[in-house]
Amino acid sequence: MIDIRRKSIVALMGCAAIACAPRSRPAPKPPEETTPSRPADRFDYFYQRTDARFNLADFYKPDPEHELDLPAAVAPLIVIERAQPDSDAVDRPEGESPRLVLLYAESEAHFGPVLRRQIIFQWQPPDGRPQAKVGSSADSAAGRIAVRFTLTELGAPMIVEFLPGDPSGSADPAILFVSRSLEDAARRQYGGPLPHRRYACEPAIDSVPEVVIAGVLEDPPVVSGPYLYFADEGQTLTTVICRCSPSQVGDFVGNEYYTLEPLANGDSAGGSLSFPDPSPLTEFLRLPDALP
Repeated sequence: MIDIRRKSIVALMGCAAIACAPRSRPAPKPPEETTPSRPADRFDYFYQRTDARFNLADFYKPDPEHELDLPAAVAPLIVIERAQPDSDAVDRPEGESPRLVLLYAESEAHFGPVLRRQIIFQWQPPDGRPQAKVGSSADSAAGRIAVRFTLTELGAPMIVEFLPGDPSGSADPAILFVSRSLEDAARRQYGGPLPHRRYACEPAIDSVPEVVIAGVLEDPPVVSGPYLYFADEGQTLTTVICRCSPSQVGDFVGNEYYTLEPLANGDSAGGSLSFPDPSPLTEFLRLPDALP
């Protein structure tokens, strides 16, 4: 209301100035005032891009030779948008070494009295060249991206955090996705989202403006890893969906297996990998008391 009244006053003053000024020298119009955007306006982009469809994409899935226990059971299916088909499709003759290697590390985190398992997957986005062997002189942690899954009691992903390769140079908020069961539990306890937020698990925008839950993924009928959709040559996570949800890709150009390799004490290529402490999840999310 204040902004509207201020604009009205400015407009009336401008009209009065023009009426009193000589016709040959009209008074300049006052500069237009812009209404400040809502604090949540910048989050609309992250919400909306979760529905984006890729015309073409490459598909990476865990090698079937891996035993189907954690972490392979929840290893993600990675979808990377491709601008156009080219001669370097990721399909290659059987037996050729895969280009993509996912490193993983397991941990546990306390959520009050509740203990939940966490798994971090980290990789270098494919660039059309075979990846260097982990730990070799050609391998580097620089530029790698990662996701961290916090699991339900049954072992399915409950919270998905995107950990970009170089967060220092980005002004984007921290991007998270939560499971339907977690969001429903938060709605039962809190009654719905806070002002300017879309999901009940999101914190107050005034107190934690640097965090956004971009979407909710459906709970899988059996424990399995979700689809992770990436744009910008694998650098930007756009959405996370359950394997049971409809595909958001028109046509898969490439189809390739990746391998899983453990991180030795969180160390790769001689450099310590630093991941965010899990405890802030309880501080910057509105988590329900009864976790799935």
